[in-house]
Amino acid sequence: MKGLLGFIFGLGLSLILVSVLGENPIHILQIFYNSVFATQYDLATTLFTMTSLIFTGLSVAVAFHAGLFNIGAEGQLLMGSLGMAISGLLLPNLILPYSFLWALVLGLCLGGFWGFIPGYLKSRWGGHEVIVTMMLNFIAAGIVNYFVIDVFQNREVQTPETIPLTKEFLLSSFTHGIFPRTPVNASFLFAVLFCFLFYVLIYHTRWGFQLRSVGKNPEASKFYGVPYQKIQIQAFVLAGFLAAFVGVNEVLGFSGRLRLGFSSDLGFLGVAVAMMASGHPIGILASSFLFAFLLKGSLDLDLETQTITKDFARVIQALVLLSVIGFTQFPFKLPGFKSGK
Repeated sequence: MKGLLGFIFGLGLSLILVSVLGENPIHILQIFYNSVFATQYDLATTLFTMTSLIFTGLSVAVAFHAGLFNIGAEGQLLMGSLGMAISGLLLPNLILPYSFLWALVLGLCLGGFWGFIPGYLKSRWGGHEVIVTMMLNFIAAGIVNYFVIDVFQNREVQTPETIPLTKEFLLSSFTHGIFPRTPVNASFLFAVLFCFLFYVLIYHTRWGFQLRSVGKNPEASKFYGVPYQKIQIQAFVLAGFLAAFVGVNEVLGFSGRLRLGFSSDLGFLGVAVAMMASGHPIGILASSFLFAFLLKGSLDLDLETQTITKDFARVIQALVLLSVIGFTQFPFKLPGFKSGK
């Protein structure tokens, strides 16, 4: 509830700001609405972004439940996407279904490993996960830049991207006829399914209870025999796996290659998505759509208005993001709710 209030408050501040700049707030809202719902393709593009935000939101949420703050979803998704993009270049002669499974496993392993590093440093030496994951984001970006530009670059195009994968490595090999002629792919169905599976895992399994107990009180968990250090590592590895599924959506599901800059800070937005939903996996479905709505609408503001540029659209996104974080972290109680959190 607080996350939704934060979203509304941030959007309201943004509309006041654009009004000060001479734009009609009603016109701005119309641009947002038309940008998402005007055509079937516009809605499909929004759902495509929503899919990636679900994965990064779940990645951040699993760390939240363990009392950890995963700022590293951006690096984890980059490493996972890199693994999937180069899978067909490392073993080009694989056939279905081994080709797709190889691409999936390689990407998930790299994403999971990038989550294992901060989890291990946190549990073994007490390294602060925020600092570690932020540094790993920069390292991941550098590694991806090196492999895309210097090792696996597609020399036939001007844009920095890897050599395209053959169809045997793509998700479309299994899903002919689903979401035709749109960027949406079967990853959207996976993302929705993952939300429900994540709900069962967190709230209806022994491991999920241990995870939440570690997040609430690690010392008490340790007293009752819960292996809290092991749980912390497992939480970060799972977070890396979930973030890497952005590569399934982008690389294996849509483009068939890794393009530099494709993420547009999806990993960082996953923090706001998870906070707005208070870490609840079903709530992440709604919050990811709202942020995808905001992202898609912001792209058209530069074209449809005279004073709002693409850069200013990022200001709107920042206001909404900061409002969501502020409302979810500020210790006040809402009428009718037992807890302020």
